[in-house]
Amino acid sequence: MQQAMDVSDPVCQSGRAWVDEAIRRVSADANRSADTHLIRVPLPGPWAEWGIDVYLKDESTHPTGSLKHRLARSLFLYGLCNGWIREGTTVVEASSGSTAVSEAYFAKMLGLPFVDTRTERRLSRRPVAMVAAALTVLAMGVLTYKGAVAKEAIASEVKAAVPSWAAKQGFANNKEAVAGANLFAESGCTNCHTYLGTGSSNLGAPDLSAEGAKGKGVQFQIDHLKCPSCVNPGSPMPSFKDLGQDNLHKLATFLEASKGPK
Repeated sequence: MQQAMDVSDPVCQSGRAWVDEAIRRVSADANRSADTHLIRVPLPGPWAEWGIDVYLKDESTHPTGSLKHRLARSLFLYGLCNGWIREGTTVVEASSGSTAVSEAYFAKMLGLPFVDTRTERRLSRRPVAMVAAALTVLAMGVLTYKGAVAKEAIASEVKAAVPSWAAKQGFANNKEAVAGANLFAESGCTNCHTYLGTGSSNLGAPDLSAEGAKGKGVQFQIDHLKCPSCVNPGSPMPSFKDLGQDNLHKLATFLEASKGPK
């Protein structure tokens, strides 16, 4: 370890100007990105009702995008103020791997040589990490492709099927049920449920073509739409209470009128 610089020594006076400038530069970085921003992530469906708040720390605001950026900055300031880092000092990283990127950034900022001795960061020394990374990229590619080519039930297309539903189910003259059928199409219900061949079955959601034949009643349907997890504990179905009582009654009437094709 180098001894602290005696700033009263005339030999060291020329180096004091460099240290002052180095401290100014590193401190300026602190003014630029001192805080790690917190981004609130809204939760869907019933999770939002549990009073849980989720926040993500946005480390990308730092120039290095590293969560150790502020630590590295503090280390450099400490070394500068104590005389351990001077003009031309070689900075050696021999401990934390994740700090090296930020330390290299500050070393470059001050024009100092930087040596990283942590050889395990070499790709050839990390076969497991490389395989995991490759599998992750592959999985993301496959999921992205499937998402791009998947045929989803678009609301306008689903609404076009409502007259056919009404005719097959026999509720064409029931204005409340027809209105509920349109709400069913507009609310994205067919993204999880199927109805007379329309839609897709996700997360184990049942077909609702003959929901009314189960004799549950309109009030049961309203209660279920308001709070699915209250009626069926553990249900992943989101709440539709924001649609309002009138619309919930229309949806419930539609479901009860759906007793299977005539």
